[in-house]
Amino acid sequence: MDPLQLYPAEFQALVGDGETVRAAAHCQRAFGSDRLERSPEELERLVGFLPVRLRDQALAALRAEPRPERAWERVLAVLAGADSVIRFDVDQAIGGIAAAGHAGSCAARLADGMRDAGMVHLVVTTERLVLAGMDLDPVAFRPLADLPIGAVLRARREGRFLQRGRVVIDFVDLSQLALMTGIFGTGRADRIVGALAVRQRTPHEEASAAIHLGVNSRYTGLVVRFVLAGVLLLAGWQMLAHGSTTEAQRARESADLIADYRPTCDGKTMGRRDTCLVFGGSGDEGGSYQHMMDKYAAANSPEALAERDRNWRVAGTVALGLGGLTLLFFILSLIEAIRFGTGQPQEATISYQRRIVGLFVAVGMAVGGVALIMEVGNFGTWLLAIAGVLFTAGAVAGLVSAWRTRIGRPRWARKHGYTYEHFNKDLMERLGWSNVRPFAGGVVTGTYRDRAFLVFDYAEKDSRDTALVIGLPGEVPPLVVEAKEKPGARLLTGTAQHWANHATQVVAAADRHYPWAFKASGKTIWAKYDEFISPSGKRLSKRLDGLHRVGTDLVALPPS
Repeated sequence: MDPLQLYPAEFQALVGDGETVRAAAHCQRAFGSDRLERSPEELERLVGFLPVRLRDQALAALRAEPRPERAWERVLAVLAGADSVIRFDVDQAIGGIAAAGHAGSCAARLADGMRDAGMVHLVVTTERLVLAGMDLDPVAFRPLADLPIGAVLRARREGRFLQRGRVVIDFVDLSQLALMTGIFGTGRADRIVGALAVRQRTPHEEASAAIHLGVNSRYTGLVVRFVLAGVLLLAGWQMLAHGSTTEAQRARESADLIADYRPTCDGKTMGRRDTCLVFGGSGDEGGSYQHMMDKYAAANSPEALAERDRNWRVAGTVALGLGGLTLLFFILSLIEAIRFGTGQPQEATISYQRRIVGLFVAVGMAVGGVALIMEVGNFGTWLLAIAGVLFTAGAVAGLVSAWRTRIGRPRWARKHGYTYEHFNKDLMERLGWSNVRPFAGGVVTGTYRDRAFLVFDYAEKDSRDTALVIGLPGEVPPLVVEAKEKPGARLLTGTAQHWANHATQVVAAADRHYPWAFKASGKTIWAKYDEFISPSGKRLSKRLDGLHRVGTDLVALPPS
């Protein structure tokens, strides 16, 4: 949930006129190794809990001039002190470096501002980097610390264990601060990193860059698939040729190998009466000359060579199968590129062709695993079969999603007289949606019960979702209503007192008409279809009807 969309007026009041807020995210100091130099004031605060006499002695020792180390002190420092030869740091190994820099550095100033503060938000504006505390009643933001935006050298997302949304900010004074914006989610971190870019691109540049990225990825994907298909097919053909020998050929090869073999011990050729003694190991390495000859003959008998050739044929068949599927993937992707153009990024809509290939691969895994179970029956074959069945179920679900989006949605649009557009390169930009790709796919526009609506697929960094937007008969303040959960009460968030006065009516209307999460602001209400399989036309109609009804009830609430 983007706080900038929930509290735009409050954030603008924080920064004042002349500044524009680029991004905001709730954050806290990341877990990790603290490398910040302690200021005298902080040292005094750290020992403040001690009794007066001990505190004065500790402060005097900290402020005193360093004296020469004694020999035992030097040994102790080498073993366990700052100069220790034991360099392992548990905090750094788990969480990385949380903060580093001298006293008074940029990182130290921000870290000091976050101390003992709750509900901290990192706010990036056109001029500054601001840490703000949040008050709830009424909602307001107060500055805790700030830096000019020019003090930021770079920012990047570096996830750690239970800190996927970890953002590391490097400053021009060579200090560093890590902030944690999410345990599992990365959306907040991506917003902050994008806003802290050295130069912000215009919306037109963002759209052009996204389209250019889509074109490049489409061309690169086609080339990679073609080359990979060729390599796999050639390797599979060579493996099959290598394993396709006759019984007479294997007998002749076995006889030649055994006739040319002479056992060796410690690099020296053995005689017929020699014995090789090997100490340690599995106990099967040495032995007499005849024992080693028999062992080699058994390993290179016609039967052993037949087993080797069978393995080559299995490997070759697998390589040929993968090569054929990759070639099929290339052909279908080429058809898709010719049909819809390479200027359409692949994330805009679900690829019907790719899901077909995925289904073929999954079914092949399942069938191959079952066949190998019947012949070998080890743990690996069972694992392959189970994975194939699970992947097949996922591939079927993906194929259903692709069919509903690429075939079912245009039919639904034609049936009701709506307009369908396969790809729109700048819809998200025109809607003013941030932190998503500017293009959209599967776009349906029309009028549902006298209100304009939009249905479209859009792409974020790690996912692709379907959104429904429908107009309202009047304006409403910003509102966010969470999905209805069976165990507890339904949550809603809104900055206006209007929603606090009518919270009971809002929840009742949402429960009656729309049990899923939705947002409303101004003259629109919208929701995200968050189920695993893409919606059918029937489900889209049901959701639009629910949004229409709940929107009507929201607008009809009496003014506060």
